[in-house]
Amino acid sequence: MTGLVCIAALAISSASGDAVNKGKALYRRGDFGEATAVFDAVLSAPESQTTERVEAHLYFGFCQIALDNETAAQERFLRALELDPNIELPRGLPPKIVSAFERAKTMFEALAIEPMTRFMDRTEIAVTFHFKVVGRDRTGLLTLCAKPEAEAALACAELKRDGDAASATLPIGTAVHTVEYFVTATKAGRMRSVLGAADTPRRASLPDVVPSMTATPPASVTIRPSTLPTPESVPLVVERVPVFKQWWFWTVIGVVVAGGVATAVAVPLATAATTAATKIALSFE
Repeated sequence: MTGLVCIAALAISSASGDAVNKGKALYRRGDFGEATAVFDAVLSAPESQTTERVEAHLYFGFCQIALDNETAAQERFLRALELDPNIELPRGLPPKIVSAFERAKTMFEALAIEPMTRFMDRTEIAVTFHFKVVGRDRTGLLTLCAKPEAEAALACAELKRDGDAASATLPIGTAVHTVEYFVTATKAGRMRSVLGAADTPRRASLPDVVPSMTATPPASVTIRPSTLPTPESVPLVVERVPVFKQWWFWTVIGVVVAGGVATAVAVPLATAATTAATKIALSFE
């Protein structure tokens, strides 16, 4: 059974290789339109090997140069460089193709990244990916897209930079063991792949889950303005003050004392006046 699987795989690989060779022959004959159709079929086939994809992208670009479409050609050259950064052009190519490829290579090297040695940190709910920026140009926007290998939906996030380091965290659960990912760069309104691509993503096995105090995302906090307590919400506190400390007690005492003094003075004066009047009355008789 294993032998049959290997034979089938070799047959598929051989078919892709034959298609690449057919496309090359069409390019050499000057059938650029038909050649691009053949290379496009190779790139669309999931069983195509990396080396076959590299050649298909390159010769697709060669055809685009011949058709005076350098923008499309550079895109193909960039895709080839993403798969094999050390690729070398065949000898004897027209100078126009060589110049376009060199411009694409300069662009590729201007903003490039690679996974760090410690590539991923994992908690119960998310995975943080770590990259190193190795290109000369640090101004482009880098975006990481990843998904579990068996799923179709992508999760994407901007890579946050700190010097030469760049990282992004994506929500990936503990049931996932392998992910596919790629990184794109956007600059001046143009987006291109710098590590893997949507149709040729990188694959990585996830590390073991590391429990984290921050594994559960904090609940959203709603900030409300401070509110003053209402009168109904303020408890009434009654303080018992001794009678002799009350202001009204000393007021009454003062009134009583003042009244007593006035009475004490007024009574003797009235008595003396009455006595004097009596004495005067008696002396006239």
